[in-house]
Amino acid sequence: MNFQQQWMQLEQGFSGQLGFYAVRLGDGKTLSHNPEEVFPAASVIKLHLLIAALQRVQTGQLELAARIPLPEAEIVAGSGLLQKLQVGALLTLQDYLTLMIIVSDNTATNMVIDLLGGRESINAQLETWGLGSTRVVGKLMLPPERKNEDQKSGKLHEIKPLEVVNILQALHDGHLLNAELTNLALKILKKQEYTEMIGRLLPEGTVTGSKSGQIMGVRNDVGFIFGSRAYAVALCSKNCSDLRYHIDNEAIWVLAKLSKLIFDEMQQ
Repeated sequence: MNFQQQWMQLEQGFSGQLGFYAVRLGDGKTLSHNPEEVFPAASVIKLHLLIAALQRVQTGQLELAARIPLPEAEIVAGSGLLQKLQVGALLTLQDYLTLMIIVSDNTATNMVIDLLGGRESINAQLETWGLGSTRVVGKLMLPPERKNEDQKSGKLHEIKPLEVVNILQALHDGHLLNAELTNLALKILKKQEYTEMIGRLLPEGTVTGSKSGQIMGVRNDVGFIFGSRAYAVALCSKNCSDLRYHIDNEAIWVLAKLSKLIFDEMQQ
């Protein structure tokens, strides 16, 4: 079977919906399915927050080495390590950014959202990148009384596979950050500890730099696969009937298999 037949067979056996977009960085070869479908972003939105914060560092609005106290009131549940540490941590901005990506720390993410001036400021910045559909809805894992009206109505962070890969390409090519900060962003992405989707079935030793995300019924993973045939990819899914938060969730396996199909095709 060719690539299209293989991914279509994979999708036919999946309880949810798939979307993907991949671009080979050397020659622009593309692979796609539903690239302009809107998907709940889950923690993939943290990729955008990383780049947004580093742009503010580049313009002098933020400092990577600045130590920022973590108030007890800002500690939230969900993924991450900060909720498990002693209150009063005095981490640097770079620490918060690193934790936000590599262990998807929700508390660190909320600190970054505040440092960026909140969702309206962030969304305005995303618009300058040409993102028409990518949106941040607000801080994560808040109690009901602290949620904004959009969150109370059930709105979620949103992405499109095409827009994610466009930003990954722009990052890689140095269009969003200077060389030093571009290298820092890629270094942080390469430290990602959750590799059960993009990297799970790739050959041993394959270097990836990614950001995954999961909420109920949704699994996403986006990032880079480096090497002689390097490419950027966004794998998205929604409406999966497997609601388990488990490494063998149906959507996780489907995206892992899809990642391997894309990898094999991109090596042609």
